[in-house]
Amino acid sequence: MEPTQSPSEVYSGEDLDHMEDSKPTGDMSLSDSIVNVEKAELLDKAVEEEEGNKVSDSVVSGGNGADFGECSPETRRVDLPGDLTKSLVILTCESIGNNGSCDVYLIGTDHTSKESCRQVQAIISILKPEVVFLELCCRRMSALQSQTVKISIKDVDVYGDEFRVANEEALKYGGKVVLGHRHQEITFKRTWAKMPLWLKVKCIFFTLFVAFFLPSAQVDGKINGPWWPVPLGRRDGRISRKSEVNLPSPLSGIAALKKKFFDKGLNTRDLVVLSGAHTIGISHCSVIHQGIYNFTGKSDSDSSMNPRYVRALKRRCNPADNRTIVMDPRSVKKFDSHYFNMVAQRKGLFKSDRTLLDDPETKSYIYTQVATAGSSFNKDFAHSMVKLGFVEILTGNKGEIRKRCAFVN
Repeated sequence: MEPTQSPSEVYSGEDLDHMEDSKPTGDMSLSDSIVNVEKAELLDKAVEEEEGNKVSDSVVSGGNGADFGECSPETRRVDLPGDLTKSLVILTCESIGNNGSCDVYLIGTDHTSKESCRQVQAIISILKPEVVFLELCCRRMSALQSQTVKISIKDVDVYGDEFRVANEEALKYGGKVVLGHRHQEITFKRTWAKMPLWLKVKCIFFTLFVAFFLPSAQVDGKINGPWWPVPLGRRDGRISRKSEVNLPSPLSGIAALKKKFFDKGLNTRDLVVLSGAHTIGISHCSVIHQGIYNFTGKSDSDSSMNPRYVRALKRRCNPADNRTIVMDPRSVKKFDSHYFNMVAQRKGLFKSDRTLLDDPETKSYIYTQVATAGSSFNKDFAHSMVKLGFVEILTGNKGEIRKRCAFVN
């Protein structure tokens, strides 16, 4: 039975310990309303045995009642596909509806999973519940709706995005949305009051450490680059030797570059993504002299380079000097996807940049970023940097956990 399309409403509770029913029947907490928990199969069996196969009402399946807890007697339980029931629990509750009971569907979600978003959207779309209850306060819901939450976790765009998906899905058919969690300030005050003194001191110390020793958002924002979570506790070496550095050469071809990355547990996607870091920074003329003045020993330039770009480089770099030269003139101080535009125009400064057009996978990624103005580059770069941080980690007593990342203890 299709619900009547009516203006959607969103209700919020100041505290989960106290929620008001929309009907003037007295205060009732959510926990008080749940009187019996059974498996879906037992519920079906009990319903069939009572009232001549008359099915109980449901708060969360396909009725068109307008009030919380009041269910249509015509509501029938909807069978869900098997893949949607793995994280689902069905509760039967007392109701002020005609049959005196209704079904509540509890969905367990992972706040960092796109799969959870898909499941929430599918379940609500199929059931069209009269009420969608979200464990959020109004402030956190506003943050999700405006997408002001900054994250960089695996394969999800916004942390807790399944709540926003549930809200939007309910609004499509006029379902009532109840925000049933206390404000964060209340949770913080209660937690703080119960914390022992030593834990409070530890919390204050950590807060001050973050404020004084970690880069601020203002500093990070100077180049407008992505950010990502950096796990603490990594062990680094106590000495660094130039002879032990094993970085890919800027003169490498695509085969050598891929082998270098594969040897470190990285893949072709990581290669092209991390190459995008060349959108900022400088190099020296000596690195490109051969490519623009004597590539094959015949006073020629690298044919893979844009001729106009070669002429511009020659004006900057004389054969005998070693001045600095920017890698991406258009965005030398701004971290963006413009590097891929340069490579696509055959204006990569290094051979290792230009050779990315010689591999189908790296070439495809470059053209995708150009066509979409770098729509996924920041997220991809953050993901690859997290992987890079786990390359050749020292274990046991090797190395040390540095107090300041750039210096040995």
